[in-house]
Amino acid sequence: MPPEARGTSAVHTVAMLAGVLLGAAAAPAPAQTGLAEAEEGFFAELPLVVTASPLPQRREDAPVAVTVIDRELIEASGATEVAELLRLVPGFIVGYDRGHAPVAAHLVANDAFSRRMQVMVDGRSVYVPTIGGPVWSALSLNIDDIERIEVVRGPNSATYGSNSFLGVVNIITRAAALDGGLYARVNAGERGLREVTVRSGGGTARMDYRLTAWYQEDRGFRNRFDGRRVGHVVGRADIQATGRDRVSVQVGFSQGDVDQDEPQDDAAAGGNTPRHAIVLRSNFQLVEWERALGDEERLLARFYHNGYDNVEEYTLVNLPSPPFPVTTLPYDQSRSGQRYDLELRHSLAPAEGLRLAWGASVRRDQVDSPRFLGRFNPVDIDMQRLFGHAAWEVAADWLLHGGLMVENNDITGTEPAGLLAANWRLRPGHTLRLSASTATRTPVAFEAFTDTGIDIPGVGRQQVFFRKTMPDAERITSFELAWVGATAGNGLRWDVAVARHRLRDLVVLEPGEAGDIDPDKEGYFANSGEVDLDTVQAELDWRHSRGRVHLAYAHAHADAPPTTRPDQDFNTASPRDVASLLVIHRLAPGWTVSAGAYYLGRMKHISDSGLRAATRRYDLRLAYRWKGRDYRGELALTGQNLGPGYTELHPLVEGSHRLYASLKLEFR
Repeated sequence: MPPEARGTSAVHTVAMLAGVLLGAAAAPAPAQTGLAEAEEGFFAELPLVVTASPLPQRREDAPVAVTVIDRELIEASGATEVAELLRLVPGFIVGYDRGHAPVAAHLVANDAFSRRMQVMVDGRSVYVPTIGGPVWSALSLNIDDIERIEVVRGPNSATYGSNSFLGVVNIITRAAALDGGLYARVNAGERGLREVTVRSGGGTARMDYRLTAWYQEDRGFRNRFDGRRVGHVVGRADIQATGRDRVSVQVGFSQGDVDQDEPQDDAAAGGNTPRHAIVLRSNFQLVEWERALGDEERLLARFYHNGYDNVEEYTLVNLPSPPFPVTTLPYDQSRSGQRYDLELRHSLAPAEGLRLAWGASVRRDQVDSPRFLGRFNPVDIDMQRLFGHAAWEVAADWLLHGGLMVENNDITGTEPAGLLAANWRLRPGHTLRLSASTATRTPVAFEAFTDTGIDIPGVGRQQVFFRKTMPDAERITSFELAWVGATAGNGLRWDVAVARHRLRDLVVLEPGEAGDIDPDKEGYFANSGEVDLDTVQAELDWRHSRGRVHLAYAHAHADAPPTTRPDQDFNTASPRDVASLLVIHRLAPGWTVSAGAYYLGRMKHISDSGLRAATRRYDLRLAYRWKGRDYRGELALTGQNLGPGYTELHPLVEGSHRLYASLKLEFR
C-alpha cells in the first residue's frame, strides 16, 4: 500500500466500508418464518447503566459519556481478547505490545500499561498496583461470561477514586441464572490459536451457580517469541438469601506461562537477554451483599481480594568484562501484588425527584518486587475513601448531578475529586448535557518507590532508576458538552460530545542530573508532563429489522509543551483520528455476517520513539446458528487483519492476518 493511501483519513475509510455493507443491508431479505423469534430481544431497551455514577440510570440521564458494548456486539466482533472489544468505543487506542500483552488506552497511550484508565469486573478493580493497568493474559474472565461492558469516556474519580483518570471500563458478567445447563466452545486457527471452554450451570429455588473453565494457547506474532499457554477457572453463585437480601460470591484462578523476548537486546544477536518464559498466576475472591430497605433504598457491602504473581527468572549472558567480572549473571524480575478492598454504600430517595448515594471504602495494596523496588521492598499502601453523589430532578426537563470523592492514601495524601453536571431534556429522546469534573491518578508502586538496579558480584549495585522525590498525583480538569439522542420507531441512537481535558503533573521518566548517583545511566520519575486535549467523540447505533450498524469516531487535538524527549511528547501519544465501524446483517434463517473496520491515526509507537503511520484493520465473521428441542449451536469462521499493511503498536511487531473457526454447543 503506498504511503499516500495509508495516510487517507479515517472518515474516508469508514465511508467506503459503510457504503458497501449498508448496501448489502438494504438488499431485500429472504422470506422467512419465525422472524419474531429470531429477533427476540433485538429491539429491547438497553438496561440502566450502573457505571456512570453510584445511581443506576438511563444513559441519557447519566452525568458522563457512556458507551455500552452489549452481548450482540461482543459476539459479532469476533474478538478473542476482552481488550479488543474496546475498539468499539470512541477514542480507544487498542493494539498489542506483544502477542500476550494487549494495550488499551483512552485518548493518550504513551506506555504499554494502561496506567491512566480504571478497569473493573463487576465493580472489582483489576488495576495491578505494581506497574498499573490490568494484566489481560492473567485476567480470570471468559469472554462468553460477559453480559455487557460499560465504558465511561473520560474522568470519573468522583465515583471510583484515583486512577479513574481518562476512562473507566466496567465489565459486567452474566447472572448465574442465565447460564444453566452445559456449554462448550472450541476455537482453532492460525498462529497456533487453541482455545477450549467448558461451562456448567444450575441452581435451586434460592441459588444459581456457574462454573467456567478454559485454556488458551497461541504462538503470538510470527516474528516474535511471545506465545502463551494459560488456564483459568471461575465460579459464581447468586443467592437470594431472604426476600430482601441478595448475596453474590465469585472466585477465580489463572495460571500459565508466556514467552518473552527483548528484540533490541536479543542474546542470539549479541545482546544480553535470552528468550525465556514468564510464569503468570492470579486469583480473586469477591463477596457482595445487597439488602433492599425500601422501594428505592438499598444497602450494599462488597469485599474482594486480588492476588497476582509474575515470576520472571533468567540468566543474562554476553556480559562485557570489564566492568563485569563474569560473563553470565542470574537475573530476577519477578513481582507480585495483593489487593484487599472493602466498600459500603447506601442509596436512597429521601424526596420526590431526589436520589442520593453515599459510602466509604478502605483498601490495602501489598507489593513485592526486589528488582524494581530495591531498598523500599516490600511496600504496603493503605487508602481510605468517602464519597457521595446526588441526582436531583429539579423540573420535568432538568436533571442536576453532583458528586464528591475524598481519598487519602500513603503516596499522595488527601486528594478530592468532584463532578457537576446538568442534563436538559430538550424533548423526548433528546438530551443536552454540560458537565465539569476533576480527577487524579496516584502513582503506582514502581513510580513512587522505584529503586531499580542490578547487584554485580565484586562490583556493587549498578543503578537504573531511583527515587529523587516522591511523585505527586497526576491531575485532570475536564469540561464537556454532549448531545444524547434517539429516534422513536427506527432504532437509531447517537451520542456526540465535545470536551476539553487539561492534564497536569503527569508522571514521566526524567534523566539523571548533575549530583545524582550516575546522571549518564540513571533516571527518576517526576511530575513534569502536561497536555491539553480538545476532543470530539461521536457514537451512532442503528438497529433495524435485519441487522445493526455501530459507528464510533473520535478526533483529538493535543497541545503539549515542546520537548526533545520522545517519551515525554504527549503531542504524538494521542492520534488525531480513531474510528470503528461494525455492521451486522442477517442473511437468512440462522445465517449472520458481520464486518468490522478500524482506523487508528498516526501516533508514537508504544515503547519506542518513532512515529507509526496511520493503520487500518478489517475483520469479517460468518456464523450459522441452529437449535433443537433442548440444545443449540453455532459454527463461525472469523478473519482478522484482512487488509494489507497492518502494523501493531509496538514497532517490532509485524501485524498479520489470522483466520480461526469457532464451534459452540449449549445443552439445557
